[in-house]
Amino acid sequence: ENVIKSHVISFYVGNGKDGEVAIGGMNEEIMKKETLNCIDVMEPARYWLTPMSAQVKFGGKVVSSGNNAGIIDSGTSLIYGPKQVVMDMALQLGGQFIPQANLFAISCDQTVPDLEFNFGGKPYVVPGKDLTMKDATGTRCFLAISIMMFGEENEEESMADVETLDQEIDLGVENLVGASQIPIPAGTTAWLVGDRFMMQQYNVFDVEKKQMCFAELKEGI
Repeated sequence: ENVIKSHVISFYVGNGKDGEVAIGGMNEEIMKKETLNCIDVMEPARYWLTPMSAQVKFGGKVVSSGNNAGIIDSGTSLIYGPKQVVMDMALQLGGQFIPQANLFAISCDQTVPDLEFNFGGKPYVVPGKDLTMKDATGTRCFLAISIMMFGEENEEESMADVETLDQEIDLGVENLVGASQIPIPAGTTAWLVGDRFMMQQYNVFDVEKKQMCFAELKEGI
């Protein structure tokens, strides 16, 4: 009893390093507490749907405006966004859609732009180098951004104008479906942001205050 001091769960998702989960607090040895930026999550709070305060940018270009929000999910490997937005992003990179994996294949020589979200008035950037992934053979590359599926019945029809690759692939990564039954408030454009986003900063889930918080990592972390 009273072992956990606060209803907080914090994640450091190591980028090529071991990660860490802190239950009941934050590890101030690896994060800059003075940069902590907390945002009230949208209801229902259990989904950690966090409103964005500005447009989503890809390579400095606005790709999604209006009421954007991000579902912060430590159980998801990639980043998922609105269908048409992601299709446009992938096609500008010459991406070819693979239905079985719900991923876009891209050239391994392709330079992928940075992806920028904005929470609580601060920009959070996922570098382009972290938006590319390879299959288990190391010979084929894929965009680490894909289409969020919200139970759309006409998904196949809506993807008819996208060039597809009908191949089986082994990415060695779980949780790539991007499907969700999460109730999204009307008028909200939702993104599902997983480890590719979370590895860029320290992430704090404050259950008691119903807030999602981000902080910069200390140098060398």
